[in-house]
Amino acid sequence: MFPCVFSVRHVRKDEKKYYEELLRYSREHLMLYPYHLSDVMVKGLRITPFAYYISIMSDIMQQEKSYDSLTNFTAADCKYIKTDGCQNFSFML
Repeated sequence: MFPCVFSVRHVRKDEKKYYEELLRYSREHLMLYPYHLSDVMVKGLRITPFAYYISIMSDIMQQEKSYDSLTNFTAADCKYIKTDGCQNFSFML
């Protein structure tokens, strides 16, 4: 087999734009924070898991969606990061 040695630069010329698109897509689809890329996300883009989940929660509130619209894994991770749950979700409104 071929060794799996490549970087994003081989796929996209602008590495930063790629990671920004990845975060935007993840946020729009209420996905988990990409912890496997946290070194790039935190150091390069300065987006921490806390900031990521705050932006997801504010998007949900602006769209007037319920806390239940989050997937189970995202909601659990959001609760772990923010020590917040659906009880405090209505309080944040």
